[in-house]
Amino acid sequence: MLRIRSLTLSNFKNVRHGTIVLSNVAKLDDIGSGADVAGIYGQNGSGKTSFIQALSVLKMLMSGDSLTDQVREYVGAGSDSFSLTLEFFVTFGDDEGTIAYLLGESEATPACESYICTYDVTAGTCSGRSPLVLAESLRCKNTQTGESLHEVISWSAKDTTVDSGSGEQGDSVLSYSSVVPAWISNREEAWSYDLSELSPLTHWHTIYSFAKARSTRLEAARHKAFEEGRSFLFSEGMLNGAFDIIHKPDERRMPRGTADAIVRVVLPSLQVAMASRIFATRDMAVLSTSHLGLLALNYLPLASQEGYRGEYTDNFLLLDIDKVNNVPLRHVDELERALRSISGVIGAIVPGLRITVARLGRMSGKDGEVLESIELMSQRGESKVPLRNESEGIKKILSIVSLLVDVHTNPSTFFAIDEFDSGVFEYLLGEILEALVAHGAGQLVFTAHNLRPLEVLSSKNIWFTTTDENERYVLSKGVRGSNNLRKMYLRNIRLGGESGDVYVPTSPLEIDSALYDAGMAVHEMRVAQVQGGENAQ
Repeated sequence: MLRIRSLTLSNFKNVRHGTIVLSNVAKLDDIGSGADVAGIYGQNGSGKTSFIQALSVLKMLMSGDSLTDQVREYVGAGSDSFSLTLEFFVTFGDDEGTIAYLLGESEATPACESYICTYDVTAGTCSGRSPLVLAESLRCKNTQTGESLHEVISWSAKDTTVDSGSGEQGDSVLSYSSVVPAWISNREEAWSYDLSELSPLTHWHTIYSFAKARSTRLEAARHKAFEEGRSFLFSEGMLNGAFDIIHKPDERRMPRGTADAIVRVVLPSLQVAMASRIFATRDMAVLSTSHLGLLALNYLPLASQEGYRGEYTDNFLLLDIDKVNNVPLRHVDELERALRSISGVIGAIVPGLRITVARLGRMSGKDGEVLESIELMSQRGESKVPLRNESEGIKKILSIVSLLVDVHTNPSTFFAIDEFDSGVFEYLLGEILEALVAHGAGQLVFTAHNLRPLEVLSSKNIWFTTTDENERYVLSKGVRGSNNLRKMYLRNIRLGGESGDVYVPTSPLEIDSALYDAGMAVHEMRVAQVQGGENAQ
């Protein structure tokens, strides 16, 4: 199980630097003893959505996916890259922590049961090309041995396309280099780069010198991941290569120094990478405003963690509720099971409401697969109407209710959502959050504009954006149990506060004047168009 403790953004959009602590867990033994809920508040354009987008980048990287072209837009002004620092806990249960490896001829060492980790990643573009992972570093602390946090793997890249003809390399760049032809890279021109050696150098040199063939395959995987804009640490090639190195590479007895190096760097790299891949693909969901945009177009992206948890996060069952949908039969059965499992929650959130599936007949698809025509129905008592007639708020609640169930019941779940309050009645929003804080188990991160959560959540659960791009996120200071955080926040907006400026001042008079000037400009334009038409006649 993986639990995110904090995330730091550097040069990410309008956040030059900012950290939000997402978990108040002080000890690994406390994980699962309660939910971690963090709300992010601030004026428009102040960095709330940036934090959710940074989480979506981490999900791409930890899932082993290539960075999308949209990531190019996340690089802050005046820079060609951004950095993210993730602090997290990893614990292994009986069924997921038993990676054994051979030492010498027959010795076996069990896998560590838990780590405290820090993952640093830098991403950006080289000479305007598609987004790439430019550097990665993983530091781990084995809680069983009581050791200090130490580096287990790190590397960096340098674009040498411009100065490749000079024969010179930067001080931090060592022996691994490559030239990628345009026809292979699908880019306009060939480009070249250097990758630094893996650090810590002493340990990785010891391992590479003993397992040369398998180390060569690991290096090939590193180049491939870099060229495809993927994380090397969480790539399939790294997992397979590290697993090969951990197992006895040949008939020679493994020297003690090599075995120690494997224990020190390869084993934690493999374990943490495997746990992170599972977490990102199974337990982590990040929903942006594009999810809400689908609702506005009457498309319902149903999120369900039935079966292999988390597959919904990138592959929603997307239904057009304006019409009848032809859906593979297996998905209809899954949909009905999911709706039955959450029917009680829907009824508790919206009293008296049930969502049912109307089956309208079967047909064969182009590939011979059996399809069923279905329509989602909203039912109150005996009355049924198509779901498209319901409000946007009800559609939104329906699309995310399975995720809320998992945050409430499963300590592995991590759910981040932008504009959680959009379309949701403010009192209901507060009640949902109260239930999750009181009896939840997973992690929820949300942005919102509605201030109701400030009245029901503790001050340690609410982060505010500031006008300082070098300290973009802060907690409110000096809040006592009897204080109303909502009133304190509004007072800070008007007067400023000890937590820093949280609002760029706006003036009703300036807004009024700007609206008037804009209206007059539009009026004058229309008059000119009319006069121009009359003169043409």
